[in-house]
Amino acid sequence: MTSKYDITKSEKFIEEILEQYKISSKLYNGKGSYNIRRGTAHTVAGFSEDLFALFIAEHMANHNLAFYVDKSISARLPQKRRATTFRPDLAIVTPSLELTHYFDLKTNLGWHRDLISYLKAKNDFIEELINKNQAWITRRWDWKDMDKVTTLSISRKLKYHIVILFGGNINKKQLEANISFAEELEFIKLDVLRYGDETNHQGFKNILSSLEDI
Repeated sequence: MTSKYDITKSEKFIEEILEQYKISSKLYNGKGSYNIRRGTAHTVAGFSEDLFALFIAEHMANHNLAFYVDKSISARLPQKRRATTFRPDLAIVTPSLELTHYFDLKTNLGWHRDLISYLKAKNDFIEELINKNQAWITRRWDWKDMDKVTTLSISRKLKYHIVILFGGNINKKQLEANISFAEELEFIKLDVLRYGDETNHQGFKNILSSLEDI
């Protein structure tokens, strides 16, 4: 059971990421009395993944689910000699050990402005994974425990859900073309959470509505 959409929580999510950007260029431990300067900013990716997982978990308010952040999952797929390993930025697993959601966060689209070939490959991969209907994950419940390999089943409704935090760094027409193409693919979802100075609340709603599949 998920809660209703809360605009203030979505705005807070964006604000916390923007604030992290502001401090990302600062030295973690200060510079003392020395002339220490950082050439590139600390990555915000890990912070965003953790915050997104908490945002989703708090919305769902279900303590029986497992939320895996940046955790490797493996499967043996047809036509592949070796096991295929993938690492969702957020994976959701039910108590019955079913993988139901696969989220991939991107800060922006500067890494891959033409998404067509990328999304095609991801769509094919998810279809193969669903048809295989089996994967495995190594879980550690406590730091004292040994790693435990656990078999997962794959939800028939599984999608590769790519979440773009900020969509303003490419041509809007090109962005819209990428979004339209993603909508044509059976196993792909794509949502942008921020355009310029405006939060895209429909993007947030799309993400949260997808959680109702559990």
